[in-house]
Formats: sequence, C-alpha cells, structure tokens
Amino acid sequence: MVTPFVAEGYKSSWAQYTILLKDKEERDRAQRELKEKGIPSMIYYPRGLHQQEAYKWMNLPDEWYIKTKEATQRVLSLPMHPYLQEKDMEEICDAVVKAVV
Repeated sequence: MVTPFVAEGYKSSWAQYTILLKDKEERDRAQRELKEKGIPSMIYYPRGLHQQEAYKWMNLPDEWYIKTKEATQRVLSLPMHPYLQEKDMEEICDAVVKAVV
C-alpha cells in the first residue's frame, strides 16, 4: 500500500486522502470491508485524465498511459475532513490494515 507523503516544511491541501493498493482485488476487498464497518470510501478516479470527456476528441490510446490505467484500478479514497476525531482515524487505519494483510 502506498500512502500520500508531505515533505518536511510543507502542509497538505488534499481534498481527499487517496491510497494506492496492490491491485484491483485488494482495493475492492478493502472497500467492501470498510463498508461492512460503516466506514465510507470512494473511488474518485475511475478513469484517467486522457479518458475524460474533455480529451475524447484527441483519441489518446490507453496504451500510452499504462500506469494511469493501472492506478485507476488501485486507488481508494478514505474519509478525511477537519472534524474527523482521532478515534475515528484509528478505526479507519485499523480497518484498512486488516483488509490488506
């Protein structure tokens, strides 16, 4: 699992907290298990930028964007907002770790 990184001296301005899992199966399993525990998650990026409607006219082939296509199958966004309590963060982290181990 790959988690976001903030370099020392910088602050996050993320709108969501998105992790990159091993593969689609692990991502889907983690999302299912989070849902069973009442923890919301979302796949905000089901398509690459080159697949978006605004770029359709360019006919950009998926073969040019292998890593992008792969990432769309592996990303999962977790709850993140200013009112998230520490105990909720721990519950989310525990659930994710259990789902991917």
